[in-house]
Amino acid sequence: MTQLTTPNGLAQIIQTFGDISKYVRADGTIDPKWEQNMVAVPIPFSIPLSWALTTKVSSIRVHNKLAPVLAATFQAIYDRGLANLVQTYGGAYMYRPKRGSAKFSTHSWGIALDLNTATNQMGTKGDIDPRIVEIFREFGWKWGGDWSGVNCDPMHFQFATGY
Repeated sequence: MTQLTTPNGLAQIIQTFGDISKYVRADGTIDPKWEQNMVAVPIPFSIPLSWALTTKVSSIRVHNKLAPVLAATFQAIYDRGLANLVQTYGGAYMYRPKRGSAKFSTHSWGIALDLNTATNQMGTKGDIDPRIVEIFREFGWKWGGDWSGVNCDPMHFQFATGY
């Protein structure tokens, strides 16, 4: 696996993954050239979509530099027999601001994803299995369940800290 260091703060996110602000059009939409950075990464087990449970995904779209990390993370989940604990997939790459903020969400860089959304709403403790959280941490991800108060977001994993 290619070693990728988890960026800390906006400057390191931009240094590692690119300056998304250069791709925002005058009308606020994202230039499709930015999306050329995104790739669909196959995962070793399928996951139902949070909003359409009969539809299952077998790949996750993220920034191309994060692809080896994402693949290794999901392979570890599978290899350790924990795939059944990943019950739903709520999305990864999505150009949008952070909730309640004008700043870009880490989803905009394709370096975040949401899992088990129904039982891990923002502002709650959630019920993500600690073994899943530990695997993500092993590969450099930050878990939103570590954040406090209304910002606690246990469905959220991002490959960045300090942002």
